[in-house]
Order: sequence, then C-alpha cells, then structure tokens
Amino acid sequence: MMIVAHQMVVLCLRTIIENPGEKEILAIDRKADVANCAIPEYRFHPEVGCDGTLVLSRYNVTTPWPFGQRSGDVLAGLIAGLGAQGLSPLAASAWGI
Repeated sequence: MMIVAHQMVVLCLRTIIENPGEKEILAIDRKADVANCAIPEYRFHPEVGCDGTLVLSRYNVTTPWPFGQRSGDVLAGLIAGLGAQGLSPLAASAWGI
C-alpha cells in the first residue's frame, strides 16, 4: 500500500505503527523534516511479536528523478513497480494513472 501524506500524517502513522513514547516521536520530528517525496518503508516480519508486526526498514529516503524524465513518467514507473511486487498503491487513482 502506498500513502501520500505530509509530515504530520507521516509522524502520526509512525506513532500508530511503532508505538513510540512522546519523547521518542518528538526527537524524530526534531531530527529532520520529512523530505518531499520521501519514502518511509515498513516490512512485515512474522517473527516479531506474537502474530508478527510491521517494522520500519527505511525512513525519509529520497531518490532523484532520472535525467530527462518527467515526474509523471517516473511516478507511473514507481506505481507499476509496486504492482509488480504485489503491493496495492491506493494513491494511483488520485494521479489518474
């Protein structure tokens, strides 16, 4: 699933998924702003917890646009790649792709 959101929503989702304390989430917020088009990625780990859980595998990662490509072409490629991995990019319809 792909969710497109601003910094506050990203931090709220981290709070819901990771359940950090107030001091920890405020420290994450102070450390750096969430970059435009940044990717926080969670992976399901069945061994963690009693029934498995989502674990943050990377945060605030940005990738430059390939030279000469339009952002819409890059976005379409990203969404196609997510689909190829069996992920469901819910935001695709918002971009008309």
